[in-house]
Amino acid sequence: MSEQMIVGYWSIRGLGAPLRLMCEYAGASYQARLHNVEAKEGGVFEKSDWFVPKEELKKKNPLINLPYIVDDGLVITQTNACLEYLGDKFKLMGKTSAERSECTMLLCQAKDLRDDMVGTFYGRGDDPAALAKLMSSASLDKFENWLQAKGTVFLIADSPSCPDFHLWELLDQLVEASECAENKASPFTNRPLLKKLYDTMKAMPFMKAYHE
Repeated sequence: MSEQMIVGYWSIRGLGAPLRLMCEYAGASYQARLHNVEAKEGGVFEKSDWFVPKEELKKKNPLINLPYIVDDGLVITQTNACLEYLGDKFKLMGKTSAERSECTMLLCQAKDLRDDMVGTFYGRGDDPAALAKLMSSASLDKFENWLQAKGTVFLIADSPSCPDFHLWELLDQLVEASECAENKASPFTNRPLLKKLYDTMKAMPFMKAYHE
């Protein structure tokens, strides 16, 4: 009998959240391994909770970093590789080769949006004007236009596929950030299709287990 799948990341939402979302949606048996960072005196951070097990994982995959997945003897790392692995495992990478290519493109676009967000959150996260500007990210417009062109609730179909989980997590973070943004700027202004995607997934039954 194979061991329970492990999904590893820091003990924050970050890049681990969409992976955990996918596992909950699929009803998978998995362990969310959350690696803690402890603040010490003098501005020092203790990260041995990750760097100690990292050495063991490195023996199986020299590329190891966070996030990672350990499953059936495999050690997978790098964000999109982990997302695509779960997408394939849970049949969430489209039904055709064309749809699989679309999923890969959309995962890359989600990474672009995340980079915009990280650049703001970790540098100007307490600046209401910077948060408001973030809500006008070109990546958000690209996703809205994509949904309009596809005519589907989610990015590939009327049910979620792999990139929807990363996009939903990013939108959820932007919804929280909008409370602190200048004039409470929203990621959904003039983007009704993104709002529909967000609300539809948020209302799905698996979300209750995910939040718990």
